[in-house]
Amino acid sequence: MSLFSFTRQEQIAILFLSGGLLVGTVVTLVKHHHPELAPQLIREERIDSVSSDTVRATELPVPAVPAENLSLGLLKINQATIEELIDLPGIGPKMAERIIAYRTEHGRFQTLHDLKGVKGIGDKTLERLNPLITFD
Repeated sequence: MSLFSFTRQEQIAILFLSGGLLVGTVVTLVKHHHPELAPQLIREERIDSVSSDTVRATELPVPAVPAENLSLGLLKINQATIEELIDLPGIGPKMAERIIAYRTEHGRFQTLHDLKGVKGIGDKTLERLNPLITFD
């Protein structure tokens, strides 16, 4: 019996594992060298310019926003419903209600800083929201 003689089951297992390794290697190479061929596997990176500590969009959940509220892919904060606001990172049902109540009482948000008037919204929340919202 030689060192390289395997049973039929062992040969099938080695073939299966080698095939998986080959497929994984090919997918990785395609993602790295030809991202246009696998767009669903690649996440676009955007940099938030709120502070020197940048936040990448890949670290944030992508909100589900209806097409009528999109402006370059951003949620229109002055028209957003509770459901749309809840989809934003760091915004739960209570915070969404506070945003709408503040907007109703004080009028439209003009800038990102205006959102700090809503109880519970601080700098970290603003950093997460900045790349996802617009004030149109």
